[in-house]
Amino acid sequence: MPRYPTPLATVDPALEAIARDAQRASRSRDDDAASGDPYRAQHGVGYTYVSDAVAVHSFFRDLLVVAEAEARVNASMAQALEHGGRGGRDPGFEPPPGFPADTVEAARERIAKGIKRDLSSSNAGDVLRPSSPGFIGEMFGRASRATGKLIDAIGAEPLEEGMVDTSSGVPILSIPRFASGAATAVQASQNAAVQETDPTTGAMTSPVATIAGLVDMSAQLFEFSRPGMDVAIADDLGRDWGAKADVQIVNGSAGSGQTRGLLNVASILSVAGTVTTAATFLESVWKAYSALAGSSGIGNPAPDDYLTILHPRRYAWTRGNTTGIQGDELFPGTVVASAGVPSNLGAGTNEDIALIVERSNLVLAVRRPAFKVDESTGSSTLTVRTLAYGMLSLVAKNPDETAKVTGLTPPTGF
Repeated sequence: MPRYPTPLATVDPALEAIARDAQRASRSRDDDAASGDPYRAQHGVGYTYVSDAVAVHSFFRDLLVVAEAEARVNASMAQALEHGGRGGRDPGFEPPPGFPADTVEAARERIAKGIKRDLSSSNAGDVLRPSSPGFIGEMFGRASRATGKLIDAIGAEPLEEGMVDTSSGVPILSIPRFASGAATAVQASQNAAVQETDPTTGAMTSPVATIAGLVDMSAQLFEFSRPGMDVAIADDLGRDWGAKADVQIVNGSAGSGQTRGLLNVASILSVAGTVTTAATFLESVWKAYSALAGSSGIGNPAPDDYLTILHPRRYAWTRGNTTGIQGDELFPGTVVASAGVPSNLGAGTNEDIALIVERSNLVLAVRRPAFKVDESTGSSTLTVRTLAYGMLSLVAKNPDETAKVTGLTPPTGF
């Protein structure tokens, strides 16, 4: 991780000589600048010594600067919507002492063009190539894994202080709801009694799940890797975080640190599915919508307000089957293919399910992943730790806003 160096006045002459030799052995600043590598252009590759004692930009600080700028823009927009006036403006940030003329846009540019750093040199030799051109850093091959889709599809609210009850020792998000509603009726005649039905209230609760992961690496790999392993690993951890979030949203158990997923909300509606053909499966999905939109469900008749959540193999089957469904618009609302949908259900432990959800009745509160680099934890062994963690909680305000289609045996050919 780039550091802030010691001024020359305090550097031991012997160390200064070693640092000069190291700089001569490494690529020059001009070479790095020419390759579009603004981080290493400021100092010798992997060395914290800088001949003019200029502080080195931190990639993770740049990420923080950009995230805070976006938060200020969102806050400005929200204030404008609430009180009138112009919104969406960033009043700016105070640059660090080492970079008094720095800007948010400069940070964005460094993130886009800069190198990225994160095991040990013995098992990650492919990233220890200081002569690689800067653009190679943006071509780092990703691990094969599913990616998360449901947070964006449902829409998330920020998980903030004050929203979570920790009095029981387990963080809980609680949302008030009407257990039964008020009522209206036609007035029988003038001056006749008006319908009066008092609603009853209750609450829906769900634990907050914390999803986290870390990778330890040697300081040598951290310093010299190219492409930089810190950002490559942060990207990999972030992608896995999104995939695990989908699993929690669909199938979280509400125990052992998990949130309460849709399949574990008590009393959601259920429809037995038929998978003889893609067309019969589509009919099953619309039966689930009918249950939700009718008197047994939430009663919302607008199909566009729903999500249809399918396992990728089921979605592929609907489109690739010889009698397939040519067009997502034939399903209720927006179709989301998510690997968070289980495919080990039923007596044969090989069935998947389909979910139809009225999205406005879901509250998904998320604290999106934070990424940290910690050099102190393993300082005695020169071990650097890259950590990612984030939290989420899903609350279904009413169980009759979700319906599952069951009995979906494995599709032929998929």
